[in-house]
Amino acid sequence: DKPKPDSLTAKKEAKPTPKPAMEKQGATEKKPTAVAIKPKTIHAGSTTQYQLLSDTVQLDIFDDQKEDGDKITVLKNNEAVLTDFTTTQKTQSLRFVVDKTEQEVLFTIISTNEGTSPPNTVKVYLINGRQKTLLVAPLKKNQKVRIRLYRK
Repeated sequence: DKPKPDSLTAKKEAKPTPKPAMEKQGATEKKPTAVAIKPKTIHAGSTTQYQLLSDTVQLDIFDDQKEDGDKITVLKNNEAVLTDFTTTQKTQSLRFVVDKTEQEVLFTIISTNEGTSPPNTVKVYLINGRQKTLLVAPLKKNQKVRIRLYRK
């Protein structure tokens, strides 16, 4: 009879040992890594410029705050690539190949709606070669920001 309670006790002890709560505490160490990329606020009407470091560029777009129906349109060289898109906390990735003959690429992000909780605060990770830049744009309806990438 004694081995049975011991084996039950051993099982009970085995479950708490790899506590998920302990793992979560260790996972909090990831937060400083996320904070390492300092957000750069870009204001309505402005053009932010970066040297093109690669033949591919990626924009990862998501809602900075609560999902409240914010909508944006994204243009590449004045041509729509995303129209009236509702931003969410799930990232929308847009990847572009930049032809070697193109000396610059101009992305325009336009707020088409502020949702239920103004302003429309869009977050964009600009992935340019190995460089990853976090841009934050608080926009009112119909305001826009531009991101210009140029070859040296």
